Amino acid sequence: MKADRNVNSCLNSFDQLSGFSNWGANTVHIAAPGGCIFGGLEILSTWPGNNYRAASGTSMAAPHVAGAAALLLSYNDNLTTQQLKDAIINNVDQVSSLSTYVTTGGILNVYKALRSINPPNTQRVSSGMWYNVALKSNGSLWAWGINDYGQLGDGTNIDRYIPVRIGLDNNWVSITTGYCHTAAIKTDGSLWAWGANSAGHLGDGTTTHRYAPVRIGTDNDWMKVSAGGGCTYAIKTDGSLWAWGYNYFGAVGDGTGIDRHSPVRIGMDNTWADIAAGVMHVIAIKKDGSLWAWGYNYYGQLGDGTTTHRYAPVRIGTSYDWAKVFGGSSQDAYNSAAIKTDGSLWVWGYNYYGQLGDGTTTSQYAPVRLGMDNDWKSVSIGNGFMLAVKNNNKRWGWGFNGYGNFGNGTGGSYIMPAQIGIDNDWGIVSAGFIHSISIKTDGSLWAYGNNWYGQLGVGTSITGSNIPIRIGTDNDWG
Repeated sequence: MKADRNVNSCLNSFDQLSGFSNWGANTVHIAAPGGCIFGGLEILSTWPGNNYRAASGTSMAAPHVAGAAALLLSYNDNLTTQQLKDAIINNVDQVSSLSTYVTTGGILNVYKALRSINPPNTQRVSSGMWYNVALKSNGSLWAWGINDYGQLGDGTNIDRYIPVRIGLDNNWVSITTGYCHTAAIKTDGSLWAWGANSAGHLGDGTTTHRYAPVRIGTDNDWMKVSAGGGCTYAIKTDGSLWAWGYNYFGAVGDGTGIDRHSPVRIGMDNTWADIAAGVMHVIAIKKDGSLWAWGYNYYGQLGDGTTTHRYAPVRIGTSYDWAKVFGGSSQDAYNSAAIKTDGSLWVWGYNYYGQLGDGTTTSQYAPVRLGMDNDWKSVSIGNGFMLAVKNNNKRWGWGFNGYGNFGNGTGGSYIMPAQIGIDNDWGIVSAGFIHSISIKTDGSLWAYGNNWYGQLGVGTSITGSNIPIRIGTDNDWG
């Protein structure tokens, strides 16, 4: 919250401003419970001497907001200060009597604030095959780059060289890009998709390409979605797993090789926690920390020690300490990566360009640890390369860099992780086909690499860049 503003006004139990409350339409953000009137209830609070007692006051209201902030950060500790503030003040319950007393004209609603933030390990920017989709902090949706199948979602098939807003909704919370299709979740838990659909991977029951977002079913309990080369996967709030699309190599995971044009449930487990789609394979984590994979496995990208395609989920190893998984949907992104609870990074699969970063160009059929560092935060997999961010917000890359897609000012390939520059303010990285997009912790948006279809978002489709170029001047991305 801004230092020159009070955080909240104090309400009684009837949602009325307490007589002792501070207020000001230009100086106070939000109202929260903190007082009572006759017949109302005071706030039960901790008290000196290891006791509890009921009391009224702004000192009772402020902890409601502070506690909400703590709850949101416990859910996603990657939130910036601005994102945290926006989540709280943009999701209030409006009360007409407060319109002249607080800036938002509303009361703290922790549930709505929690639903508005992106869950851990969901995407606020995603790079597909020569295109990108990104969210701003206000929940608006933007896209740019190639648009031959309508994957940008603007209702046309015209390439866009700068970010264009998709619709007018401000309730998008998570997005993901596949090879040529896009999927997203709104704050109400609804699922949407658009773009290429030849294998039914949009999930709308057809094989018709869609040039604008279409809602998938009527459910409002979708939590996580990940788009692959020709498949889409999603986890519901009850922990169930669903998949649809191209299934020739078993990528859907339903035990068949039959394409699915609408979501089908994979097994009966309600314990799925995270999922990451690859080109024609997928890796996932259950709530117990176990690792699973299925689909195309020619390069060992499933990690089960074989090159056998799997038509249903198979467990990878015996560990219970997997925390995050990462896949890539670009051509030749036949790799997988995962981070354990101790912050160590593990990689496996195709390694022709050294994209595993293990110092070789030998493919690995089971997870191998990358170095001995325990401070990896996130990874993104592109076409023959990987980008990563450590806990100190420094950027790293390895593998193919022929188009400057690392953004380190050079080309070539790297068979071991190389730190990119000295900046320590990189928040999110997203590797595309042979370009990359990043968001800094200040909310600014940057691009580097190939630009054949305007995917760098700088207004042209000709010159690429081997150093990061800022896209616009906004500081509200992510």
